[in-house]
Amino acid sequence: MCHDAGFAGQLEKEFTKRIGSKYGVAENSAVSLLHASVNAAGAGASDEVVYDPIVQFGAIAAMYNNAHPVFADLTPDTWLMDPKSVEKRITDRTNR
Repeated sequence: MCHDAGFAGQLEKEFTKRIGSKYGVAENSAVSLLHASVNAAGAGASDEVVYDPIVQFGAIAAMYNNAHPVFADLTPDTWLMDPKSVEKRITDRTNR
């Protein structure tokens, strides 16, 4: 959590208070947040991370961490990742 008394620090403080979280981190963009999330999950060199094929920013975040993006199919009615497709793509190299 940012300890700056500025806007970002105040945002983090209020956000974590409102949702009841111990930590909160403000980022400058969605890509930065995805990059930090992949890093926080521990994904790195030779790991695989499963993503949807529509928004490529997640895949780019995986590559920033030297991980390999793997794309799952979507369900036609919701355009969300199909859980069965995700299961099929999980291997020994998938970061969990």
